Amino acid sequence: MSTSAWDITWKVLRLTANQAVDELLLPMMDSDRPLLRNQIVDCLVRRRCKPALATLVTDWADLDDSIKEIIGERSGCLSLVLRDAIVGTDSQACRNACDAVLALRDYTLVTSLIAVAENDQNPLGPMVAETLLELALRLYDELASPPEYSHRHDPQRVRDHMLTALEPAVRRYGYHHCMAIMEAFLVLASRDNPALKLVLRDPQAPAYRPLAELLTSSPRPSIMRLVLSFLDDPQAPNAAFIILSNRRDIDFVRRLLHRLGDGLSEPVRRHLKQVETVHWVSHHPQIFSELNEHEQQTAVQVLLATSHNRLQVFEVIRHVLAHGLPEGRQAAAAALVDFKGVEANSAVLQLLTDADPIVQSHAVGQLRQRGITESLRLSIDALDSSHEEVRASARDCLREFTFACYLAAFEGLDADIRRSAGSLIRKIDLETIPALKRELEARGRGRRLRALEIVAALGVADELESYVLPLAEDPDHFVRMAALQALAYSPTEAAQLALETALSDRSVSVQQTAIECLQLRKSTENNWVADPTSEHDSAHDAWKKSPRTYVAWDVPADTETEVETENETEAVGPSVSDKP
Repeated sequence: MSTSAWDITWKVLRLTANQAVDELLLPMMDSDRPLLRNQIVDCLVRRRCKPALATLVTDWADLDDSIKEIIGERSGCLSLVLRDAIVGTDSQACRNACDAVLALRDYTLVTSLIAVAENDQNPLGPMVAETLLELALRLYDELASPPEYSHRHDPQRVRDHMLTALEPAVRRYGYHHCMAIMEAFLVLASRDNPALKLVLRDPQAPAYRPLAELLTSSPRPSIMRLVLSFLDDPQAPNAAFIILSNRRDIDFVRRLLHRLGDGLSEPVRRHLKQVETVHWVSHHPQIFSELNEHEQQTAVQVLLATSHNRLQVFEVIRHVLAHGLPEGRQAAAAALVDFKGVEANSAVLQLLTDADPIVQSHAVGQLRQRGITESLRLSIDALDSSHEEVRASARDCLREFTFACYLAAFEGLDADIRRSAGSLIRKIDLETIPALKRELEARGRGRRLRALEIVAALGVADELESYVLPLAEDPDHFVRMAALQALAYSPTEAAQLALETALSDRSVSVQQTAIECLQLRKSTENNWVADPTSEHDSAHDAWKKSPRTYVAWDVPADTETEVETENETEAVGPSVSDKP
């Protein structure tokens, strides 16, 4: 593509060393023709014409955006002029220079800004200090945002450059007392910064107090991020956790809870254990009212992990239980396990009737370890809850009562206790039915007989019908009789057919048992219930009210029952060859 005469002209004007070009173009900088004016400014900026650059700084507030864009594309073209204005005495020129530094993001002037800000005798110092802080904040935004290559600099390298300039100024705080310098340093510093750690480990250092005050009270996200980052530092100074515990502003508390919302790691727990006072606890009603339910849950967990006064933490727990949101209340209910005494016990008992099943489950799980009166009865009652969470918690706290224990003690129990204890064991031990199936399939005659008695006691013949029906045809007439007695409580047609078939059994005893079972079915055929053991509710209730009954069958869960062999039949009863 051909180059126009104008392009050639402007190129010659930009590249020529003839100073007359400056004298020609300077008067035309304020042309009322925008395109011509922009070309003139671009030409003078590229030529580094000092009078033109000075004019641009002087008129910075009134410059058109297109001119500022031209200047921004020539990185560093105004740096020398801006430096002169910053260290000068003209307040308007200094103000314009500060605005230009921020607009152009000219980080090369950090050293000059610090020098003026440190001079407490310079009336322009506070304005320059604020510019330094704002420049640090803009760099932080760049660091936290996706890369923008239009900036023509590496934010990480610029950060290192600024910190190198700021660190000596931090150590000189005793001479300049400029808080903006300290804040700019904290905005950009990481927890691993040597200068920061050195100050935080020396409370006598001049910079310790201002840095601690800023870390404790600053609402800037960058500084709050810095405070929270010490939770991940295994070598964090103790001052960092004093600062963390002193913060009570809701924004920081929320950031802390979000930071720990995925769970407290072991290193974090060790750090929190060093926190002896959490100052926002004194404002907990207001704080918790502004938290969402997940934040409330995490707040309870954080408080428990600290070494804060336990009585005050308990008050927070009670407040959350009374006024908190669901997840917060659930965490508070679980937290009661760490508290003993009458008040904690009373709180747990109140939660047994809570509308939230998860809160109820936490309360049920704590009953027996607290030694509460009738805790065993309350745990047993929870087995009949309509909520699976509550039933699971009750099963867990009654886990020592297993089917293995019941099986080992079965022979020594009377009929009522067999039924009531068996019904409860079935609710407590979810392996009851699978284990009973294995007993029904055992080779040993004694084990099968005992299993059939348990089936009858529990009234689960309909559930185990496919295992019981084959035993109604067992070669051993004692096994057949026990199977018929178990089927008597099964309302199915298959059970009825098995009983009728047994009327023609070769054993008179089996025939008589079949007759008795059919009569029993006829007398109850209009009153079938889902749970045949319900007719023994009175015995069941009596058993629940007398926990001492447990002693009758409370044997270790790992007790193994002896496996009988086929040869044991002679010791158990008559031969299977008994004829009718």
